[in-house]
Amino acid sequence: MNVNLIVINAVAEKHMSRHHLKQIIMGTLFFAAMGWCGTKYPGWWRGPKKPDPEPWWKFAILSAIGIATGLISGLAFSNAIADQTIFAGQGMIASGLLAFGASNIVTGLASAFLESKEVR
Repeated sequence: MNVNLIVINAVAEKHMSRHHLKQIIMGTLFFAAMGWCGTKYPGWWRGPKKPDPEPWWKFAILSAIGIATGLISGLAFSNAIADQTIFAGQGMIASGLLAFGASNIVTGLASAFLESKEVR
């Protein structure tokens, strides 16, 4: 099924305005970008090192993990705090910071795992 048809059906069923749909899309892209920005490079815990050529697939794997973590954590937190008055007007920023932090932690662990596999 075409993605555009899915979006149009979702708008028709929930009676969302175009503005609300654009807000959802921009929020999703924001969480993905925050997840990508939180991605750690392989070997980050050893400090700066000489720029030896790393295999490209390590960066691709870590970037994909970071983006997925950012999306999942940002959307989940955004939905969890939707009705909370303490986050009134700041929900997107709070969710983006959580997406960044979660991505940073998860990709740090994944980077350590990739490096430990390489050392053995």
